[in-house]
This record gives sequence, structure tokens and C-alpha cells, in this order.
Amino acid sequence: MIRLLKKTVFGLLTVSFTIGQSANASPIARPTKVIAKESSVSNRELLGFIKTQVNAISLQDHLIQNLPEHKLEEKLLLEFENAQKYFLSADVSNAIAGFKRVIELSASNDWSYSSRKIIHFCYLRLAQLNGPPYSETWDALAFDSSMKIDLSLIPPPVVEAYNQNKKTLNFKTIEIGSGQRVLVNGKLLLESTQVPDLDADFRITVIANDSPPSTVIWNPKEGEWIAPKVEPITGDCATFDEKKFSWLAKNTQILFKGNCVFNSSSAQTSLHLSQRNGEKAKPENRFKADKDLDLLPRQDNDQNPIFKSQIDESESWIQNKWVWIGAGALVAGFIIYNQSQSKSESKDRKKSKTVPTHDFGFSF
Repeated sequence: MIRLLKKTVFGLLTVSFTIGQSANASPIARPTKVIAKESSVSNRELLGFIKTQVNAISLQDHLIQNLPEHKLEEKLLLEFENAQKYFLSADVSNAIAGFKRVIELSASNDWSYSSRKIIHFCYLRLAQLNGPPYSETWDALAFDSSMKIDLSLIPPPVVEAYNQNKKTLNFKTIEIGSGQRVLVNGKLLLESTQVPDLDADFRITVIANDSPPSTVIWNPKEGEWIAPKVEPITGDCATFDEKKFSWLAKNTQILFKGNCVFNSSSAQTSLHLSQRNGEKAKPENRFKADKDLDLLPRQDNDQNPIFKSQIDESESWIQNKWVWIGAGALVAGFIIYNQSQSKSESKDRKKSKTVPTHDFGFSF
């Protein structure tokens, strides 16, 4: 009878949330032109030139937006949905195995904010299921120590352990070149290039305006940080050989000294260089064809003023999606649904899409 009642309550808590631009949000002009630079051109010069163009975006911002591998994000959601099913059916062993399958993906992609939220949550759910000393809270801190915990979804003992461990964290600095940006497990670092000094694999992607993005899997306990070596764009406007830089998307413009602009005609799909820390970078097909890329800024870090117009929408999504209902059980409703997307929707990530799921709470 109790189980039947529980299923009925959970059924009533199942809610669909529409994610997309609110009716009151101002329309955002979509950039249509990607501009890179030759290595001797400064980022200041590049940004100054971009300001003179219509609907233009830097190569760096363009790549940051398009790094998440959408198929991997779909797989992540599917694994999470399955883990939640086991959790709700009180199948502890399979629930633990399911949440582990989610976190095994943690270093496989430059995750979007919503996916990082799920992975971080799964670490904490594992801490809850495995019990004291809640060692998975360290893994959650390694993955994203700045992620906020929804106190309505995670039991107080786990939250307390997480906060206590966070107070003792030490950090290591990632040295990068001037004008480069760093993503750690998909999170864009803006004010600092530090990661927790823990025994964990960090996916670190370095992005610049004059070279292909490169990814290193680095464990601070296995050695010092070694910046990935990539070949920057070099040459001059008159003699530039674009065949040497086939990773550039078709029709990318390249700014040289003296405001000379080279129009790339390469039709090659962009390449992404991936390596283990200290190993030679290996090329891998990493980006979609140019026609499939979304040129909007990455909806990620609320500290970045450049992307501020996108943040309110991202935050409202979290407020809607991670809802909870209290009164004793403190059960939360969360829906994950893999709705098939049309090609037009994949081109425009601002288009509304319905997302599904399941319910979870502190206990069974």
C-alpha cells in the first residue's frame, strides 16, 4: 500500500519543464562571422577589429560555445535517468552502479553547465548511498568546487561533510599563455586558473584565438602541469598557406598585422587536439561542419560579463528544474526526457525544448 501510494505521489510530481528563451527576453543577434588572428596580432587588436564588423565573433568565443559533444550529453542524461529509476525503486546496488556510470563520463567532454550540475549531483548521491565517511564529496569538489548544492535534494550529513572538506582544499595553478582561456571539466575559468590539488582526473581544454583548442587529462598528483603544444597560425596575409591550418572552419577570417584579412576557403571539419598530460597531442574529429555550429556565446559562467545576457535564462532553468516538495520525505521532482531534436533545433540552441525525468529525495 505504501509503495503504491509512493508511486502515485511520484506520478503526481512528474512535471515537464520547457527550457528556452522567455517571452520577455530581448532577441540576441546571432553572430555570422568567425574571426581568428595570426599569432603576432594581439587579442586587443582582434577585439578592436571585431567591433568594426557586423555580427562577428572571435574564434575563441566561437569554440567555447561549440565544445560540448551533444551525443555525449544525451548519453549522460540517459545514464542519469536509468540510475534514478533504480534509486526510486529502492534498488541500492543498481542505483550505485548507475550513478557510477554517470561519473565515469566526467572527463570525457567539455560539459555544459546543466550536465556538470548532474555529474556533481551524482557524486553527492553516491556519497549518500555509500554512507560515512562520504568520500565521494571529495570527488564532487574535484569536479567543480564552485557548484552550489541544492539543500532540498541532498541530506544534511552529506552537505556538512562536503562543506568541511571544502574548507581544507589546497589548489594548484595552471600556467597558460597570454590571451588563452581554460575550461576545466567544461567550466570556463575567468578569474583564476586553479584546480583543487586532489587525486582526480581533470579535463583541461585550452582555447586561443590563434590556434586549435587542445585538451589534456591531468591528475595533479601524477606530476606538474605541462601546457599542450599546438601550432599557432603564422605567416602573412599575402603568402598564408591555409592548407597547414585545415582545422579552421570554412570561411573563417584571419586577421593579420595591418588589418589585412584572409578569408579561409577550407571546407575541412575542425580538429581538436587531445592528449594525456605530457603526451604528444593527437588529432581527433571534434567539431561539426561549419554549417551545424551555433555561434552564440557559451551559456556558462555567471562571472563573465560578456555572457551576462545568457545567464538569467540559465539560472531560471535551474530554479525551475530542481524543484522540491517538502513535508517529511523532502521528495524532489526532476524530469529528464530525451526529446528527438530536428536539425533546425540543433542549429539553434536558443530554441525551446522540452526536457523530462524522475523524482528523487533524501531517502527511499
